[in-house]
Amino acid sequence: MKQTEIQHRSVGSFDDIAALGEAMLKLFDRYKVRASEGSDVRTMAVNARRVAGVAKEKARTLTDEENGLIWDLLTVQRIAPAILALDGQKGAKKLLEKLATGPLGMKTRGRSVAKDTFWEVEIWFRAKRGGLTAFLDEPDVMWEDKAEKMGVACKKVYSEKNLKDRLFKATSQIQNHTKFGFAAFNIDESVEADKLLVVKKAQDVTPTLDPINTEFLERHQPDFLEQFEKSRISGAIVSISCLVVVESENLYYLGNQWTVWTHPSLSEDHKRRIETFKDALQNAGTA
Repeated sequence: MKQTEIQHRSVGSFDDIAALGEAMLKLFDRYKVRASEGSDVRTMAVNARRVAGVAKEKARTLTDEENGLIWDLLTVQRIAPAILALDGQKGAKKLLEKLATGPLGMKTRGRSVAKDTFWEVEIWFRAKRGGLTAFLDEPDVMWEDKAEKMGVACKKVYSEKNLKDRLFKATSQIQNHTKFGFAAFNIDESVEADKLLVVKKAQDVTPTLDPINTEFLERHQPDFLEQFEKSRISGAIVSISCLVVVESENLYYLGNQWTVWTHPSLSEDHKRRIETFKDALQNAGTA
């Protein structure tokens, strides 16, 4: 791939993304947080700057290594804004320590504290950016709506074994802290490591990713229905992200799909809550 074909779908330039990565590292340093062995946060930020440098060079064919750096650039684009938003928040240092524990990059697969923590931070960041009054508090994320407190229990899925138990734990967290809320599952790990989603045009991304979320919900539908019928949750959220190549535009970007699901027989109060949260997620995507 030639340098002139390195493009991305985002607001801002490669320099902007690299600057976000550098600001993220400064935040870790300011809170005196050191990355643990296995953390890739610092490496990804450095690689984002390398891509920004390559993009300024005369057009040429990229090496395989340089192509691989694009994964890190786009991961930084995803994680840095949410991590930077932690500055000044209650418990920021503890959260940064967790985010620096184990791998966080999209090129790796396997459980890590950093991935588990970032899913909570990402939900909080999108809710906040979407206009909600949101906090990083039990059950994992909490937001206020008309003097009510709603909870989001966040679960990163590495395997679908025992998912029923994890769903029950999520609903128990909600019941114990806010009574009303959502169970949110991130299923990025269902896509093979280093796998690019190749589509002919950008409009093909949603029709490709949405069925992955829907099929996940369908596989576990009896378990979700049980929780809905007991009125233990207002809704379920499933999210997936992966790296995308759009052939018609020679375009790299981070594709993501959020699916919000609920039961048609839920009370009007439950429906209102999930519509409010759904609107916030949509607003965050366009902010």
